[in-house]
Amino acid sequence: MKVVPKSKPKAATTPFTAGDILELRISLKNCDPKVERTMVVRADITFADLHYFIQAVMGWENAHLHEFKVGKKCVGMEPEDDFFADDEMILEENVRLFELLPESKGQFVYWYDFGDDWMHDIKAKVLSAAKVQGLKLPCCTAGSGACPPEDCGGVWGYAEMLEGLRSGTPQRKKEIRSWLGGSFDPEAFDLKAADRALRS
Repeated sequence: MKVVPKSKPKAATTPFTAGDILELRISLKNCDPKVERTMVVRADITFADLHYFIQAVMGWENAHLHEFKVGKKCVGMEPEDDFFADDEMILEENVRLFELLPESKGQFVYWYDFGDDWMHDIKAKVLSAAKVQGLKLPCCTAGSGACPPEDCGGVWGYAEMLEGLRSGTPQRKKEIRSWLGGSFDPEAFDLKAADRALRS
């Protein structure tokens, strides 16, 4: 008698609906010191909205191309604006968070600057009504670490820059500070400033 192995049941997807309020925890990958932000948003915002929200709370300057990777799907900008876009790209202004997050179980990646390759891990969870009572959305609720300077060479260039500031020669420190336009504290994070930037 031939034994047919039972197929494994499909993992249940995490439910997300248009009316949900989401907490997004954003972590810059492979960065030391850690750079993290937490914000609360509506699940029915578009990925285009989310791009601007991330730029605001992180402290980026929106000076480079970007893309989201949600499960096996790529979500990004208009193809003519994005040299790296392919035919399977979903336009970010045409899709909302709750529509794609279930298949990735609420975990996805935001890729900013295709040269420096700043990769952000994002984890979304639905908040209860009690936890969002009194919040004006969107809002930034927590964070740590300063946003790295634009065009510093990604996480490896950033690490090299910080090492130069810590233990470089006086000349090297002077060169870095001149390029930065002043001093730089990698541990600095201003929650109120991040929240104001998000609201603007």
